[in-house]
Amino acid sequence: MCHLKVGPSQAIVMTLVSSIHAALTYGQTFVHFSYITTSLYFYSLVDAANETMSSANQQKFADALTSSLYSKPNECSSALSVSMVFSLIYPGATNDGIIDMRDTFGYPDGSNMQLVWDDAAERMTERANGACTSWSWNNNGTCVARRSQLKFANSVWLDKSDELNDAYAQVVGDYAMQANFDSPSSSAAVNSWVKNATNGLIDSIVQQGEPLYPAKLLAVNSIYLESRWGAIDLFLVSNTNLDTFYASPSRSAKVSMAHFMHTVEEFDYSHEALAGYQTIKLPLQDNMSMIFVLPQTDSAKAVKSTALIAALDGLEYTKVALALPKFNFQSKYENDLKDSLIELGLDSLFSPGNDSLCGLLEDSECLSIDKVIQKTSIGVSEKGVLAAATTAVKMYGMAMPSQEEPILMTLDHPFQFFIYDEEEKLMLFEGRLGAPKVPEEEPSTPLLDAKHSDADFWKSHFGWEPVDAPVPTSSTPLLQSW
Repeated sequence: MCHLKVGPSQAIVMTLVSSIHAALTYGQTFVHFSYITTSLYFYSLVDAANETMSSANQQKFADALTSSLYSKPNECSSALSVSMVFSLIYPGATNDGIIDMRDTFGYPDGSNMQLVWDDAAERMTERANGACTSWSWNNNGTCVARRSQLKFANSVWLDKSDELNDAYAQVVGDYAMQANFDSPSSSAAVNSWVKNATNGLIDSIVQQGEPLYPAKLLAVNSIYLESRWGAIDLFLVSNTNLDTFYASPSRSAKVSMAHFMHTVEEFDYSHEALAGYQTIKLPLQDNMSMIFVLPQTDSAKAVKSTALIAALDGLEYTKVALALPKFNFQSKYENDLKDSLIELGLDSLFSPGNDSLCGLLEDSECLSIDKVIQKTSIGVSEKGVLAAATTAVKMYGMAMPSQEEPILMTLDHPFQFFIYDEEEKLMLFEGRLGAPKVPEEEPSTPLLDAKHSDADFWKSHFGWEPVDAPVPTSSTPLLQSW
């Protein structure tokens, strides 16, 4: 669901059922009626997302998530992407992990050894596959019209030294990818995958240039949608104007200026299906649509996607003079998303020392979730809709390595050195350095063009921000002086 919240008493909500949920907010607080609600639906999801996966359960989760998650302006989230990325972990869940995910996401009863969204994703992408539908014979057969393009992509990343549990690998093996988690190239590989999966709308999901270590496993889901309006030239650019956007239905306070698209056409519409709201459904390609729900009173509250779906049968074909603002923005969720998921019932998955994720790796090592990150992008224009979401779940081992920054030790003043035989407990050499010299021979490769005194020396070149070692109040007695 996508909420475009545009004022303390008015907003626009856009919903890609179970897929994209966003809010564009200009007001500082959520108060009674801040919503224009816009919804983009895949009708094939309704009780058909999977033979055993209920889309009604997904919408209940989406409403619960956004109610807990949304607290700031300009938000866009994808509850479907969250459910999909956790479905990659579900087959490796154990004990309370299975129960908690099933209860929170509404996964089907029965075995967890399945990818619960695969069938629905396959059906939707077959219909919206981006295939060319019209060619220009006057321009070397160039494609001039395409179907909507909807892409789902999944990956499960693990270190090259690890192996997946055999049973888990049989379920997600096609999505498994290995990288050297100790190398900064591991984050580059993940981000390259994300950029490709979202056609460049989202270019990263993990910190570029930093190794994935100490993570043990990383699950990633991406959704990409590009769809034109169902009618050719539904919104002409020449009919777009610059006008005022207000804070509430009473239009008593201005919020900002916006570009408004305009058209006068017949659409499925009602101001009775949801009492106190105008509801209109704009067709997109390939049996998809975008629905806007506009509040009529300042006291109106947010509309849940479950209530909106139930009201769709009440829309009737009506001529409407429509003014719709263009919008384009991105959102990111991390700690707030983690907190919301814990609040909704996934506490066992985030608790180190728990036995809820013990079926993922070969050695039966139990993992716990450290981070859940989501980035989204949404744009609506005269052409149609362009949207993407990427969600990543980062997991650590039970004996979680310290995530503290390293202690800084710069040997740039006199020091001692020793060469020690561990078996014999014998020093082979000892010495000290107080005046090093630059080697006479030229280096075979160019030196690093940076100084320790540079404020970002370690962060820029090694991906870390080390901390100084504490200095004791009294020194250790020396056997001899320098």
